[in-house]
Amino acid sequence: MAGVTQLTRRQTRILQLVLVLYATATLPFALVLPVCTITPTLVRAAQRGEPISGLTLFILGWLGHDVRTTSYSVLGGIAKLAEQGHYVVALLVVCFSVLFPATKLVVLWLSLLGVSIQDRALYRSIERFGHWSMADVFIIALLLVALSGIPMTAVSLNLGYYLFASSVLATIAATYLNARAKAHVAT
Repeated sequence: MAGVTQLTRRQTRILQLVLVLYATATLPFALVLPVCTITPTLVRAAQRGEPISGLTLFILGWLGHDVRTTSYSVLGGIAKLAEQGHYVVALLVVCFSVLFPATKLVVLWLSLLGVSIQDRALYRSIERFGHWSMADVFIIALLLVALSGIPMTAVSLNLGYYLFASSVLATIAATYLNARAKAHVAT
């Protein structure tokens, strides 16, 4: 029976390592790769070869309609928010999308490497607030729905979104496994 328990702990540790490695490898790309692309439907129609007059695009641009395809990454979105004077929102996005996931990964790595985390409050905070990392993924999905309702606009999710979502899910799973392993050792 002891061999089965030891094997399960080992498998849990390996799975946790794989999840933390994955999250560590994907998070930087998730922050810099485009999360979503907003394309005016006239531009999309022109890209498909449908007959759209260049004059139509010019007039729409002249009237103030954005006729360019625009892609946003997490870091690019933060910069755009700050550029437009939305400093509080930009700071919140930095905290929840950049600093919190990075701190969580550092704590998970320290735990995996066997470094004792002296500040239990820090670790409990990471566990408690870890699920809030999914708020970013949810907000992007809400923005997708909201923007897709704008006439003459198409919004698509890009690789950065999927990498970010999977990185967050990997850290949540690794944190769960870590907490379960620590609870098992304590008993």
